[in-house]
Amino acid sequence: MARYVHMAPEAAARRIARSGIAPTRLALRLPGGGDRAVWAFPVLPSYTLTHQWLRELKRRCRSPRTMVAVTFRIPDEQPVLVRYYGEAPRAMSAAAASGLIRARPDPLGWEVMVPRRIAAREIIATPPQRIGWRTTTRRQAFPCGCPVCIPPGPAALGSASCPRRAAHAGAGGRALRRAAGRCAVSAAGSGRRRRR
Repeated sequence: MARYVHMAPEAAARRIARSGIAPTRLALRLPGGGDRAVWAFPVLPSYTLTHQWLRELKRRCRSPRTMVAVTFRIPDEQPVLVRYYGEAPRAMSAAAASGLIRARPDPLGWEVMVPRRIAAREIIATPPQRIGWRTTTRRQAFPCGCPVCIPPGPAALGSASCPRRAAHAGAGGRALRRAAGRCAVSAAGSGRRRRR
């Protein structure tokens, strides 16, 4: 069984887990006569290469904010189409397409089209977005005010009201604290009430 990854908006994750991945309409006609397929990429040993299309999909102007990687398994004999981005697709089996991409010294830009719906029972995992660079394990209520953590500029300067500022700034940060007035974080949140 060949393992593939499909990138989808996080809003569609529950629907995909419940009813599978629906094929999307393509701008090109497939060799079999259809015009719908599920975009995928084979699971490779490298996490970065496996999820390479995430960066490209996020470059679109109307891309969703958060996406999930849906991993699914299809039979090795399943006919699929494989191509390098922008070229004409070639028909082959799912195992052959996976082997073709794995054998490339640089598999960036390759894509696989599965010309049918992926059933819910074929889906292996839809990992939660609990880790990553946007959500750290040590969340802070306020940023550290040291010059390393905050970029330079008048809006980014902290003050003595920011507790971490005094710890990191030392004697050299007194002038910055006087010039800043109030901490940017506390000033931004002081006039607003939090909605619950």
